Amino acid sequence: YAKASGDGKHSAKFRQIYYAARRFILEATGRTGEPGDDLKSDYFRDLLCEYIETHLEETKNWDVLFDDRGHFEEPHNGYRIGIGTANVREYLRIANEKVGENGHTAHGPQNRYATVLYCEKEGFDELFAQTQLASRYDLAIGSSKGENSTSARDLLEGVGQLGVKILVVHDFDMKGFSILGTLRRDTERFKWTHPPTIIDLGLCLKDIKEWNLESEPSSLRNADIPTLLLNGATKAEVEFLITRRVEVNAFTSPQLIAFLEKKFVQHRVEKVAPDEKVLEKVARQILRDRYRDDLVEEFLSEHLKEIEERAKSAAIPSDLRRRVQKLFRVNPVLSWNQALMRIMEPIG
Repeated sequence: YAKASGDGKHSAKFRQIYYAARRFILEATGRTGEPGDDLKSDYFRDLLCEYIETHLEETKNWDVLFDDRGHFEEPHNGYRIGIGTANVREYLRIANEKVGENGHTAHGPQNRYATVLYCEKEGFDELFAQTQLASRYDLAIGSSKGENSTSARDLLEGVGQLGVKILVVHDFDMKGFSILGTLRRDTERFKWTHPPTIIDLGLCLKDIKEWNLESEPSSLRNADIPTLLLNGATKAEVEFLITRRVEVNAFTSPQLIAFLEKKFVQHRVEKVAPDEKVLEKVARQILRDRYRDDLVEEFLSEHLKEIEERAKSAAIPSDLRRRVQKLFRVNPVLSWNQALMRIMEPIG
């Protein structure tokens, strides 16, 4: 970690730490690094997470950024983030800011959505967009890519603290129940501080029978049975899973939307309508904005020619490029537009 982060001066992505460690580990274990004899990054990721969990004092100041594993999108505005360490951290920071004049924060659930639909897999974005599922139910929609990452659980815990309930859709198999289970309990890699409200939408055995979904062969080890039971499967479901499994993809597109909408009714998923105080405040802001725009438009129509003449006749320095470059030396993070704005401040 020290090598990848510059002795802790910067954050470090998981894969940077992987490459910083890879050569040493290959040499120490006598591996070649060739296909079939390499250090697998997924395995190293598990080791790193376990190390952080078991060395809390040593790693308390580490800033490890894990790659995006899935996506999260708000309703109505199309705002979308990848579910990764940095994105989730920034999203929750904004979501916890003070509610503005428009009745909500720049991003986040406050007066925007009260429910998250969290899908085990990606790939349904187009279907959900075509049916306007998120907008019709004021849903934020999240998806995972494989097992739940710590970032996904941080995100769900963060919005859960703001009163959001989480509806989970998963395959009817070992992995699906594992994803559900790790959202409902602590694991070695993740401990909930404020567990969110997690609602299992299925698939369950009852859903499979009701919708007559097609199953496919699977093989379940005896050692998997206690884990399935721990993650919420019933004994009847375990018996089914010994030889068969069912994916969410077994639904046709119309069936999947109908299935979800039936579950939404069952779990009272409703549109968001703020209280009267918030609505009145925003209504008055709408009027203020409208009156201001009317006045600005009226003023511009009367004084546009004067404004144009003043801009045309103003004395502008002849060495703008030199001044912009001088500002770059003083403050290299500026863009040329920002530098030019500063130069023009005392002019006119």
